[in-house]
Amino acid sequence: ESAEEVIGELRPLLKGILREDKKSIPDMNEDEKIMHGCLESKPKHIDSITRAIQMTPGKALSVLLSLELKGLVRQSDGKHFSLH
Repeated sequence: ESAEEVIGELRPLLKGILREDKKSIPDMNEDEKIMHGCLESKPKHIDSITRAIQMTPGKALSVLLSLELKGLVRQSDGKHFSLH
């Protein structure tokens, strides 16, 4: 078999493997990008988050919820948030 034939046979298998290994980051709006950039693996309290990015608590909680639903952020006890 030629190299092209081998690649042609392996291509469907490789595509499945590559898709599983690659973790895609969901699309984020501007507020979500700002919030995501502020967070770390170590949990931060909502008050320090809102001070750091100058966002109202209500809006910040809304953005954090959206990021939680996308699987990018997790909430700990006492309104502490971190990257997932």
